Amino acid sequence: MKHLILTFFYLVSTPVFAQSTRPEGSLVIEANAKHSETSGEINLVYKFHPTAVGQETQAPLVIYNPTDVPLTSMVGTILNAHFRFVGNAYPGLGGTCAKTLEPRSTCTVMMRFSPQSEGLKRGLVRVNYWESGQPKTSYRPLIGESSSVVLQSR
Repeated sequence: MKHLILTFFYLVSTPVFAQSTRPEGSLVIEANAKHSETSGEINLVYKFHPTAVGQETQAPLVIYNPTDVPLTSMVGTILNAHFRFVGNAYPGLGGTCAKTLEPRSTCTVMMRFSPQSEGLKRGLVRVNYWESGQPKTSYRPLIGESSSVVLQSR
């Protein structure tokens, strides 16, 4: 049975929703949007800005340790070729996450979305770590939309 926990926190005075499906672990990975599938299920996801095919959008993703113990041996992976860590290695160039995340603290990973074809792209960022001597995993779905041309308003 999955336990759903909703956590609210603020970063630079901007409200950020973070939801974690955490049957395995306590680590909270930022979400910035809701996404509804045709089934009607709504998931909190990390959504990238629309990006043209062959271009790249970079974004920081906040990770939060809500526990009273350090989380250790943190290693992140991204599943889907359209999404990567900036520089192709965790935590991404400019990311602040290290191998340990202290209690009640945050860090960032730098991700990029670089679509190679048009359409809606889905991925997953996953962080494996140890919590109180036990291996744990937390994750966040990723979504990006691409087309041959992306118009931006100013």
